[in-house]
Amino acid sequence: MDDSDNSGGYGKRSVWSWIGIYVVVAIIAYGAIYLIYKKINANNASDSGSTQSTSLY
Repeated sequence: MDDSDNSGGYGKRSVWSWIGIYVVVAIIAYGAIYLIYKKINANNASDSGSTQSTSLY
């Protein structure tokens, strides 16, 4: 029996396959962080209006 193809139990993936997976996950994570950041800033901009607030919330 030849066990070299299944060392580790997950099967073999090429380097480009791992790079592709990493890029997709990074894009999704970056997009989620960007949307959260944008939503927080939009809420802060609409809350401040023309008056300056000293509240932290």
